[in-house]
Amino acid sequence: MPYYRLLTASDQGSTTRICVVGAGAAGLSAAWYLRKRGFSHVTLLERSGQAGGKCLSLEQAGGTIDLGAALLMPNYKKVLAIAAEAGAATVPVAAFRGLRLRDGKPVTQTVGQMVLERYSLLEMLRAGSRYLAAYRKHRAVLRRPGFAGMAADAPHSDLSKPFRQWVSENGMEPLLTQLVLPFAAFGYGDVGALSVAYVMRYIPPAFYLTMSFRKFFRAAGQDWPRRFARGFGPFWQQIAKRFDVRMHALVEFVECDRQVTVAWSEGSHGNRVHHREQFDALILACDPRVAGGFADWSADEAALFAKIRTKPYSVTVCEAEGLPASVSFVAEMPGPGRLIQFWKPEPGRGPCAFYTCPADGISPEEIMTQVRDDLRLFHPRASVGRILRHASWDYFPHVTPEDFADGFYDRFEALQGRRNVWYCGALAAFESIENVVAYSESLADRLVDHLLGNSTESLGRPGASKLQPTSPVRD
Repeated sequence: MPYYRLLTASDQGSTTRICVVGAGAAGLSAAWYLRKRGFSHVTLLERSGQAGGKCLSLEQAGGTIDLGAALLMPNYKKVLAIAAEAGAATVPVAAFRGLRLRDGKPVTQTVGQMVLERYSLLEMLRAGSRYLAAYRKHRAVLRRPGFAGMAADAPHSDLSKPFRQWVSENGMEPLLTQLVLPFAAFGYGDVGALSVAYVMRYIPPAFYLTMSFRKFFRAAGQDWPRRFARGFGPFWQQIAKRFDVRMHALVEFVECDRQVTVAWSEGSHGNRVHHREQFDALILACDPRVAGGFADWSADEAALFAKIRTKPYSVTVCEAEGLPASVSFVAEMPGPGRLIQFWKPEPGRGPCAFYTCPADGISPEEIMTQVRDDLRLFHPRASVGRILRHASWDYFPHVTPEDFADGFYDRFEALQGRRNVWYCGALAAFESIENVVAYSESLADRLVDHLLGNSTESLGRPGASKLQPTSPVRD
């Protein structure tokens, strides 16, 4: 039988109907904040069979290991507020270790030790203080969700510059070494090649200070970073149970007029049910390029979204033994397909997550062959067993510093609400859970203001064609 979910709870809120494409952190948090503002008729369409998006976890008898999003930092106020209301417990994360080869022998270092090999303590502290001062200078625009107002012709134009150029101009070179862990190790690539705004949005003062002085924070009883005790994936899946989420939903057509008509099908292969329903607004909580397959983009929209870039990123969880309980990252920038970092939540034999940036078409078995070769350089006695789970993504949607400076995000934000279509997710906010959730909250406020104000500014030309048959019809 086709998959159905019925919203059985009594609905005392607005009769306004909203459709959200994507039930990851962006889509679910948008639904969460819309409900808090009285909009309960929210339908989420999720292409996969599981809510959470890149928040994916493997649950085993010995515990849970995260494949995608994993860490909670002290600046994660929005996520922790939802977790507190949902009753999700958190626990500290094991130590962080940097791995490098010195004269052919493995060396383990903290991030601070890596920086002090190249720079003096005074240079490191000076770079940090200048970074924090620059954040304060741009604090007003950085605390607003999104990246509008940061182009080359804006008052905060420094934020569009390449980070390497910016630190060189301001005498903050130690940051390029200090930020290897949160950027290269977590799939964002070379921090120096990214716009300053991305770096500062990801690394606000609370994150920077915790990363730089973790020992002092732990001594004071503030043990960060943390993780969800049951995993990031189960956390969002628990949130999803509160909403009308349609799994295995394939959006086929979107038509925009005074209302938004969405056609989709759901259910198992060969036994799918087609739906065609009208909504007052559509939220695309996914990479806009995915929506290009079913939405009627204008030439300007298509040209804008063609500027989006992503990074290949994969996580493979295997049984492993002989590895320390830690988050261990390779200090030297590895090449494509090489081991970036591995996370062993518990000591002894058990699951370990291995992170790589592989080339297209490489199988998990081929990835792990290279990982085992790389791992022998640092832990020759470790053994890695069978693959338990593998996930790969087009990760971190972003634009180049040139496109950032050219006003990409100003044009992107100008699309919000046009023809009653709204965007949220990693492109709009940065590929980190707190920023994604904060942007979803802001978008919910904007959408509510728009709907309650009965604005007609976003109304555009209707779609060019109709979809037959009408819902529901079973294949």
